[in-house]
Amino acid sequence: MKEKARATWEEMKHDPPGQRFQRHYHRRQEQGDRKGRGLRYLLVIGLVLVGIVLMFIPGPAVVVFALAAALLAEDSLRIARALDWLEVRIRRLVGWVARTWKRAGAAGRAGLVLLALAIAGTGAYGMWWMTFGR
Repeated sequence: MKEKARATWEEMKHDPPGQRFQRHYHRRQEQGDRKGRGLRYLLVIGLVLVGIVLMFIPGPAVVVFALAAALLAEDSLRIARALDWLEVRIRRLVGWVARTWKRAGAAGRAGLVLLALAIAGTGAYGMWWMTFGR
């Protein structure tokens, strides 16, 4: 299974951004391999449960949810299209942040860090309120 995951990663790495999940979906459909579908769904459920637990630690939950979504994209063209759409926008945002960071001085960088902390804090408070505040 580890070799299969590595081979899938290598295939997807060479696909262009904005098309890699859809191309992977179509490759899976051409193979016609339905074996492991139930196991894959159990793995997705497990990853979502782990992600929920990790939501209270900044960072790791995002990676776990992304992995679960990528597994679902193997069987759903709609999810594959959504992930391709999202990947392009995230790449654009990361590029903008990197360019802004390079051009900014110390005060600008401090402002970006404060903005990121404010967004993270707002998200954390919103999750806390949704979980315990009602």
